[in-house]
Amino acid sequence: MTWRMIKSSGETTLNRLSLTLIACVLTGCVERKFVIDSNPRGAKVYVNHLEVGTTPVDYPFLYYGTYDITLEMQGFQTETFRQRVAAPWYAYPPADFVTEHVIRAKIRDIRRLNYDLKPAVQLSPVDLLRDATELRSRGQALPPPRAQ
Repeated sequence: MTWRMIKSSGETTLNRLSLTLIACVLTGCVERKFVIDSNPRGAKVYVNHLEVGTTPVDYPFLYYGTYDITLEMQGFQTETFRQRVAAPWYAYPPADFVTEHVIRAKIRDIRRLNYDLKPAVQLSPVDLLRDATELRSRGQALPPPRAQ
């Protein structure tokens, strides 16, 4: 190895270290979160089938797109909502690089989602028995499964 090779190798390492340090110092931050609430409050919340707490609840998210939000509460219908979360203008290239890595200020993208829960429908025992009998007869009318 010659001195020139060692020097250039050291310079390369120094350059990489400098770039890494600069990237760490200049890194910006975008905070993304849902604030999920319901009427009435206290419903159990699932985001994409993962329990995240009871309303009102804050939940950080990483990507823009569609989420399945399920609310469940005693005495109310369990409902699942397909919630589309559109990306803001600064989340598209090349602005996303600047907002994520260059700007030193913290950007907060807080989405407030409010849902009204519907009371559970109480069936009379007669209606419940009628529905159960109908489902049983439909199930017995199905053909046997095919062997594979």
